Amino acid sequence: SNSPTEHAVLIHDYVRDSVPFGWSGRFWNEKATDVLKTGRGFCNTKSTLFAALLRAVNIPCRLHFVDINTKI
Repeated sequence: SNSPTEHAVLIHDYVRDSVPFGWSGRFWNEKATDVLKTGRGFCNTKSTLFAALLRAVNIPCRLHFVDINTKI
């Protein structure tokens, strides 16, 4: 009965609060299911999990990454 926005907020909060920051042995080559299995992830892999969970509840999404200049 939740709206897509409410689902997105709940999923965001779950990934933020329930998946601690950390690395596994596979580092960049982790799927969303790997993050769930290991119970931890870093910013990119937690983003992958977030996107997968959004798609699981039919919320379309994509990931977009940028490089940040260290002089900023």
